[in-house]
Amino acid sequence: MKIEKSLLVLFAFAASVASCMAQRISCGAPQTKSDLLRVLAGKSEMGQQWNIKDHQARVYLISFVQTVPDTAPTDSRTQSLSLASMAHQYSGALSILVDSSALKTNRTPNADELLNAWHDWSLDNVVLLSDPEGDIRRTFGVCDALDTFILRSDGAILEHWKSLVPTGMLALAVERALPDEAAALHAARVKKETGCYGVKTTINVSLERGNVCVW
Repeated sequence: MKIEKSLLVLFAFAASVASCMAQRISCGAPQTKSDLLRVLAGKSEMGQQWNIKDHQARVYLISFVQTVPDTAPTDSRTQSLSLASMAHQYSGALSILVDSSALKTNRTPNADELLNAWHDWSLDNVVLLSDPEGDIRRTFGVCDALDTFILRSDGAILEHWKSLVPTGMLALAVERALPDEAAALHAARVKKETGCYGVKTTINVSLERGNVCVW
């Protein structure tokens, strides 16, 4: 009897190791540019079919996140809010979250849980995709949540982080990808804060506020 129990424990351990190894084998380097864009499709937080080909952008911000429990102060929640901020500030950027809770909890959230997370995290300008079979994360070579990518419009990877990306670092990466938008945004901020108008190499005077602006 003891031998049989020992064999059962051994078999269970071997099965666990095999499962783990199979998961790691499926992870690795991201696939081709066209594959990365093709696979970004599925059911959104609203339960509707969503496909990236219907939502063109100059750059795509994609994070593989853990959405349950949605009330926990996780890195995934923090990263999701950063992506929402980028989507709000830069019209050329589209932010996408891919649920990868199964990598942390060994289960896929149901539709209600995904919708609750989307609402609780205030992600109005971000799409949250379900990935029940893991097709999206395998194509991107993701083995754990949290993973974040910035893709160019043709699917080329511009940046890839395997942990929480500070908002400032994320913003700098987006600005490098969208230099014209970044310059316009910076100019608008300067104008709002100082009342200055004009472009570089000119001297302008704002009479209303009494400011002299040298560029």
